Amino acid sequence: MSNADWQFHPAADHGLGPVERLRSTRREQGLLSWAMHHLALAGLRTTLKVYHRFEVHGRENLPTAPPFVMIANHASHLDALVLAAALPRKVSATTFPVAAGDVFFESAALSAATALFINALPLWRKRATGHALEDLRARLLGRREGAPGSSVLGPEQGSRRDVQDSGLQDSGPKGSTRDIAHQPECFSPVGLILFPEGARSRDGAMMPFKPGIGRIVAATSVPVIPCWIDGAHGAFPPGTWLPRPRKLVVRVGAPLKFADQPESRDGYDAVATRLHQAVEALRADTQRVGG
Repeated sequence: MSNADWQFHPAADHGLGPVERLRSTRREQGLLSWAMHHLALAGLRTTLKVYHRFEVHGRENLPTAPPFVMIANHASHLDALVLAAALPRKVSATTFPVAAGDVFFESAALSAATALFINALPLWRKRATGHALEDLRARLLGRREGAPGSSVLGPEQGSRRDVQDSGLQDSGPKGSTRDIAHQPECFSPVGLILFPEGARSRDGAMMPFKPGIGRIVAATSVPVIPCWIDGAHGAFPPGTWLPRPRKLVVRVGAPLKFADQPESRDGYDAVATRLHQAVEALRADTQRVGG
């Protein structure tokens, strides 16, 4: 056992105020938030099973350890909850749905509920610049110093993209910035739940995927797990206040990796197109077998 095994570092969100911590992509779970999240998740799984007759097809494709990204079609506020409930329990604490900051982190109370119960990280859509996506990429990749084989960087990944040298900024709702690169050793890889359409579909039909997903995973060996969520739009469409007791099914596809895609607009577009095709194929499979 080396000295590195006994090195301790402050939490990545050390020094942030309570509300700032809730709204930060560097947020880490404490004991209280861990307990609240797991209690909420247990209640969620029970509710989905009883009220929505929830089913998961393709469980063998679900991730068992971070880093990973789960993506799906987006037609309901139920979508992130459904994907979180489908995950194995052992990765729940290190998986973060990415939610619209201007909706789910608008107030301190809503920030607390979203962070503590859903374990979500904010993406401020009105300021969704390259820095915001780089923040998510940095949090996804993490790094464990001294751990052999811990790198998830792809073959084209250069030092300019390494977390410690990237100068990434963590932007909060007030426009304040904090340098993620100041504490690179504090990160561990995580799982992210993302919806590449960028917004909920109003009619349930899947929209084109935005290239931002490519900016997060291109030139890395992080597995991206495509999913199709069936029934969520009918159960809880935009404009309604309470979910309806409709059946919900998640079909999980085989993981995809994009280490060979360059970090360029063409590469990002190629990632988005390939993932859209994968989710569309899952939709067709679901309709073919009737859910």
